[in-house]
Amino acid sequence: MKKNKNKKIIVITEGEFDSKLLKEILKNNNNKLELEFLVGSGFSSALSKAKSLLARTEYPIILLIDSDTTEQSEVEEKKDFINNYLNSNRFKNLKVILAVPEIESLFFLDKKSLENLLQREISDEVWQLGKNSPKNTLKVLSNKTDEDFIKSILNNNFKQIVKESLLIRELNEFIENMTHSVKIA
Repeated sequence: MKKNKNKKIIVITEGEFDSKLLKEILKNNNNKLELEFLVGSGFSSALSKAKSLLARTEYPIILLIDSDTTEQSEVEEKKDFINNYLNSNRFKNLKVILAVPEIESLFFLDKKSLENLLQREISDEVWQLGKNSPKNTLKVLSNKTDEDFIKSILNNNFKQIVKESLLIRELNEFIENMTHSVKIA
């Protein structure tokens, strides 16, 4: 499938790891639109990039932010804050997605797969801790670098599990909707 070089979707993340992980997950998705990844240096920077781009481009924008909490009311509060700050109801080309609590939660979707990835068993207590604090738990469980984690997804059934997650399905749904709303030559 040919990608139209004039049509793209901009994906803004809070950090380099988030961006690299999404690139790997979304690679070979048969997207008709080019995905351009921009990295903020944290929440405020990513939010600022999104606000600036909304003012000067018509390209669709995905803002993927960590919720930094598992409390549903706090997740909704953060999403409301972001939507209000960006005045998102004015933009059909904007999708705000929160990773609950962090994008690293994608590694805690399937215990056996993570055990295979880490080549070690994970206790139920540590598994539960990982669901609430995935980034820190991964650091404790493994000495793998961010690059090693991303590469290991290629060699594991993890990629398929992650692609079926709510977060990635929501991302793909927006990409698909934007693909259909844009004339592709």
